Amino acid sequence: MSAKKATIITVSSLLAFILITVGIGSLRADGKHTIAKDGYGISSELK
Repeated sequence: MSAKKATIITVSSLLAFILITVGIGSLRADGKHTIAKDGYGISSELK
């Protein structure tokens, strides 16, 4: 059970990291439409 939990935590944290990286990348690409694109509130915090 603990090994399964560790795997799930690792995978979910990797996915979260990828989502944040993509959000930051889209923010750099065009600062006008990022809030509509990612929708996570990340770009609004960085502005």
